[in-house]
Amino acid sequence: VLLFALLLRLTRRPVASALSALFFSLHPLRVESVAWAAERKDVLSGLFFLLTLIAYARYVERESRGRYALALVLFVLGLLSKPMLVTLPLLLLLLDRWPLERTTSLVPEARLWVEKLPFFALSLASAGITLWAQSIGVTVKSLEFISLGDRVLNAGTSLWAYLAGTLWPRDLAFFYPHPALVEGDAWLGFELRGALALVALVAITWGVLRRANEEPWWAVGWLWTLIALAPVIGIVQVGVQAHADRYTYLPTIGWVIALVFGVDHALRGQAERNAELARAVGRAVVGAALIAVVALALASARQVTVWQSSQRLYQHALEVTHGNYIAAFNLGALSGGMGDNASAIQFYTLALELRPDYAAAHSNLGVAIERIGRVDEAEEHYLEALRLEPRLAHAAINLGTLYVARGELDLARESYARAIDARPDLALPREAMGELEAELGNSAAAIAHFEAAVAIAPGAATLRTRLAHAYAMDGQSGRAREQYEAALERDPGQLAAMNALALLLATADEASLRNPKRAIELSRSANAATGGRNPTFLMTLALSHASAGDLDEARRQRDRSIGFAAAKDREVLRALFERHHPTRVESEPTGEPTS
Repeated sequence: VLLFALLLRLTRRPVASALSALFFSLHPLRVESVAWAAERKDVLSGLFFLLTLIAYARYVERESRGRYALALVLFVLGLLSKPMLVTLPLLLLLLDRWPLERTTSLVPEARLWVEKLPFFALSLASAGITLWAQSIGVTVKSLEFISLGDRVLNAGTSLWAYLAGTLWPRDLAFFYPHPALVEGDAWLGFELRGALALVALVAITWGVLRRANEEPWWAVGWLWTLIALAPVIGIVQVGVQAHADRYTYLPTIGWVIALVFGVDHALRGQAERNAELARAVGRAVVGAALIAVVALALASARQVTVWQSSQRLYQHALEVTHGNYIAAFNLGALSGGMGDNASAIQFYTLALELRPDYAAAHSNLGVAIERIGRVDEAEEHYLEALRLEPRLAHAAINLGTLYVARGELDLARESYARAIDARPDLALPREAMGELEAELGNSAAAIAHFEAAVAIAPGAATLRTRLAHAYAMDGQSGRAREQYEAALERDPGQLAAMNALALLLATADEASLRNPKRAIELSRSANAATGGRNPTFLMTLALSHASAGDLDEARRQRDRSIGFAAAKDREVLRALFERHHPTRVESEPTGEPTS
């Protein structure tokens, strides 16, 4: 609707504006941006992008500071939604040529550049912040990973892929592997295609620029797409994709405008020579355009079904693209998450066949293999993952966990330390190290690691619970209580924190920490959540009642706890109760099943 409103305001041609808006909105290339929840930013930025252009058109109609400021504010909102809008100032200069006709050249005079300086300043600030953030997140790839030559060649093939997908959308996928990563150095493959694509693009650009004075809509539409795609064309490589459907969300508006308004102007020229023939041809063109719109809508509806489940999304991508190691990897992760280790191993192996240096696939394959008992083989994959990607913290954590299971605790500590050194911004390796130190009884070291993890992820309730456990082990009951409370504030349903806090409130040596009433409330909630059959939670409830002076109920819950416990755990539970509230257990309960 906004695109229609914009084009109608700029051109006063309702039929061409409507067809352009329909082609844009119903095209299958839009599906990824709309169906994928993570790409809400595309739609949101598109909203502010079009509102900015409409506000700019109003400013051009009657220049005023208020209208200019409105366009600037809307542009800021667009950049905050998605920084891909950094090229918008250049698009404004294109619109100045056509259809606003504020200049007669594609290289406008100085006053129009000066007018856009605040927009350019915002774009530069946004681009700088984005590059910094992406580099911190290790998503911007170095030239050693993908060479500059390969990036330029891929830019050419990607532009043709976008053009082909616009004219004939088929085999669309959520991920397209970068050919430099899956095709090697074969000249007759990726390199030749890229070189030919670049030559063709240069030729087309030269052609439309030659006709820019007579038919500016072709040049404006073509350059719109090239300029708008510039941030994501892969010269600055972010991620490992060759291109992406979502990147076309706003850029291909330019191609649509060029095609629709190019035909519209051709028909208007024909009308001046032969009005009757022009009307007949015009009706035929509009009819064909409507048929194309219906076909695009049907294709979009079909493409939406690809997004109905992760399983289908990844399987579809594997079927319609070449060498899609990411799709294979994701299918492996799905299978592993469902406990299907055989399928997980199959898909991870396929991912490594498609891209042998894929470190994350080695790490995850190690997890799947370790689950079926092939521990030595799993260790080899973890080590290979770390050789390929020394900063892959999850591989180091997996290796450390394997060493813990083997009892090789010094090696485990080394692996966890390696993960911390590689990614000091991650909480997970510090959490793993904290758990190891707590298991060894090193409460001070465990506290230090858990505190560091909480500083990185302050909203993680489980981390705060583990930090509280470490404080309690170290005798710092007050701090333990604070962290249990903080954990429950962030996740009121966390049973581990609920039970541990109840136990502390019932049994703390410091009278100021005791709160039997609250202990009973928390313990009852924990037992209700577990069906009243968890022996540990039942014992906490028993101790809570004992702390409140209700010894009859305390003994009843104590007996239930021991009754539900496994035989090997009964003496431990009985000793726990006796330590805090010495009494005699009259008989061994036998009337209730054990778990």
